[in-house]
Amino acid sequence: MPAKLSFDRKGVGYHVVQFNGEGTLETLKDFGADETIHYAINQGANIIAAISSGNKANALKKAAFRHNTCSPLEEMVRVVHIIGPGDKYMETGLRDSDAGFVYSIPYVFGEMQRKWLTPEDRISIAATASEQYSHDSFKAKGIVDVTHFIPNEYVKKAEEILLRKYNGRHLDYLGIPVGTGSAYLAFRTALKNLQSRGIDITAKLVGIVPKGEHPIYHKFVFTHDTENGIEHIIEKFDPVSTANKLSCPWTDLLPELIEAKREGHIFIEVDKKSVVKANIRAVKVGKKHGQRLTLEDSGSVAFSLLDPTYAKQAGINAGDNVGIFITGRGLYATPSWEQKRIEGERRLQFIKEVIAVSSLIGGLISAPIVLPYLAGKAGLINYDSHMRQVSIRQQKTEMIRNILHYDNTMFEALSEIDKKYERILPYDYSSYPDPIVDEIILRYLKINEEKILKARDPRDVTVFEQLRFLVMMGEELKKK
Repeated sequence: MPAKLSFDRKGVGYHVVQFNGEGTLETLKDFGADETIHYAINQGANIIAAISSGNKANALKKAAFRHNTCSPLEEMVRVVHIIGPGDKYMETGLRDSDAGFVYSIPYVFGEMQRKWLTPEDRISIAATASEQYSHDSFKAKGIVDVTHFIPNEYVKKAEEILLRKYNGRHLDYLGIPVGTGSAYLAFRTALKNLQSRGIDITAKLVGIVPKGEHPIYHKFVFTHDTENGIEHIIEKFDPVSTANKLSCPWTDLLPELIEAKREGHIFIEVDKKSVVKANIRAVKVGKKHGQRLTLEDSGSVAFSLLDPTYAKQAGINAGDNVGIFITGRGLYATPSWEQKRIEGERRLQFIKEVIAVSSLIGGLISAPIVLPYLAGKAGLINYDSHMRQVSIRQQKTEMIRNILHYDNTMFEALSEIDKKYERILPYDYSSYPDPIVDEIILRYLKINEEKILKARDPRDVTVFEQLRFLVMMGEELKKK
């Protein structure tokens, strides 16, 4: 596994490595997803439970689909993703079915920040979630929780990285982002495997965790005897780091992480400011060496080892070979600060396009209420010609798609309409029945009713009025 790039800094050789191959959109979690599905099947299960903050859930969803495509109903699997509240994008994206069989179910656990779910809790939730879809004749055989399962594929990839020689020799240190600890422990296993084969590799694993937000250094989960039985309550856990995928109150792998620390491996807490600095440093390093390193904040924290303070904590000295392991979406991700900028640019560009379209009919779009036939009767446009050139339906679905990029309330509107009809709407908005498209838009306008009344930015007003205009135009077209 070659390094993505190598560079020297103050006498230290740094080498950026990842599981993700070149030219792929796969995340770290995609490696081993198929293996995870087969692991569950070999355990006699056809329902798979996992807590996930995103990438793992998407990987398991795709792996389940691949397995089910070539399987009869009695051999199919169903994945229940346990997620926290507030992320409509993830909730909508994880819900999926194929040929009437719901194989991917997002389960929103509202107390994710208050209560730690044991493996038994996760299995119970998966059973409850699956029972809601019993009408599809799927028979549960068994349930396995794979939240902390470490695929052998991780270990293989880790061995490739550790076996490679950089500047003529193996790594002395390897910085690894640590959340639940699966990647870190895969490297630990790989290191032990190689050493057991007589290969002289003595690399120190440097686990990077967000300061004050990881159980390797802090206790957040306490057992309480409540009227509902024994509960594992989360206390004094208030994550603020932008490396949010590494923040966790507990992990079932904690005993192994502690054992790795006893073996001489290292863990370093990185504060919020340093997480951002590490991310920006990754971008600058990539740019300097002609590489694209726009990483997720959680995936780039190992770049903090370029900071002399953290390098000293790890024991790094001039002449050492230091690996920087990147995770998440790897080289094809976007950091939080960059994502915010991009979303802002998308919003402004979208508004400019709306205003440009508005100018085609004499600027009437910015008026509080505009009906399409008024523009035609006023002689400002040729109504029939205009309708032939531009599909009203296409405009509506395209506006929904664009607004989703920067406004989460559109997901809220879409989700509510989805629940109203008790159906699973596809991602391709152009395939929605036209009345449902209108309902989504009208619900979005209703949710933002107060914001619309107080809107002072004429660009925002233009977007709201364009949405309303398109719904009215569609109704008028139906009448004709």
